[in-house]
Amino acid sequence: MAWFRNQYHCPHCRSSWTSEWSATCDDDCPHCGARHMSPTSSDDLTDIIEAADDGMFVVKRSPPSAEHEPGYVAIGRFRSRIAAERAMDGEGSATAWRGRRRVRPATNRQAIALDLAIARLQGARAEALAADCPATVRKIRAALKSAEGAKRHMARRLVEAGS
Repeated sequence: MAWFRNQYHCPHCRSSWTSEWSATCDDDCPHCGARHMSPTSSDDLTDIIEAADDGMFVVKRSPPSAEHEPGYVAIGRFRSRIAAERAMDGEGSATAWRGRRRVRPATNRQAIALDLAIARLQGARAEALAADCPATVRKIRAALKSAEGAKRHMARRLVEAGS
């Protein structure tokens, strides 16, 4: 699963904050409570490089099971930061290393797939409510909130791509 550091700015109280999450989703202002603030920018932290105590550089990746914490797993050790960066570029995981990368432009096909996922989550929520499964409903609502935030972010990615 991807891991992002999202930067936010509240137009109501003019405060700024950051939040790390597995999506570039909306957040509520921790200062005034204003709802549904979209990120002003996001740093992709799915893959990171850390210096180890032994002088090596460790490439770590947030696994697909990550939800509330990145849960980084080491996927490679290198003698230099440059070697680690080259290895990551070779995998196609990063467009520009140094701990962050630009968020990629989106395609219309991705936007359609996201709309379909949201529709299916809405249907799953209705079925879980009918089945009286409150824990499942909570998890589906969280997934739906994340997907709806991704949709708002997708609109910006489509504009950047010229779609």
